[in-house]
Amino acid sequence: MTTIEDISKRYGDRILKILENIRLELHERTTLTCQDPEELDAEWAWAMLVLSDSSDMDSSVDVKVEIVDSEEHEGVEGGVTFRLDVTSYGGHTVCQLTPYNYTEECWVKRANAEAVEERFSIIEQADVSELTYLLVDWYRQERKDNVANVEEV
Repeated sequence: MTTIEDISKRYGDRILKILENIRLELHERTTLTCQDPEELDAEWAWAMLVLSDSSDMDSSVDVKVEIVDSEEHEGVEGGVTFRLDVTSYGGHTVCQLTPYNYTEECWVKRANAEAVEERFSIIEQADVSELTYLLVDWYRQERKDNVANVEEV
């Protein structure tokens, strides 16, 4: 039986690559500072912290990619999905991508390698420049920080 740990080993490096691509995009197009992406212990998640010029933790945002276990979240046996979650300090959701969330198609069987790969590819192929737009807009509206020149983004 395929476990979440098996999936973590198979996709961990690719998840770090997604976060690194986001970090590079934010570095090139904004004044935001990003910490290096890292694996979070025992959470089946990888994340990086994003800060505005102020370096104030109150203005920080976590960008996280998670392997989500169906048993833990829905009580559905043997399922998995992936989630890209961007959350500000204090718990405000800036944006989230969970393929087929709130539908019967949300979970794929962990043992079905092809279905797991198809589900992961939705996260992997997401346009990181869209995340840049969302973060810049959030910082401007919520924090009143000018983190990028409009012409650049």
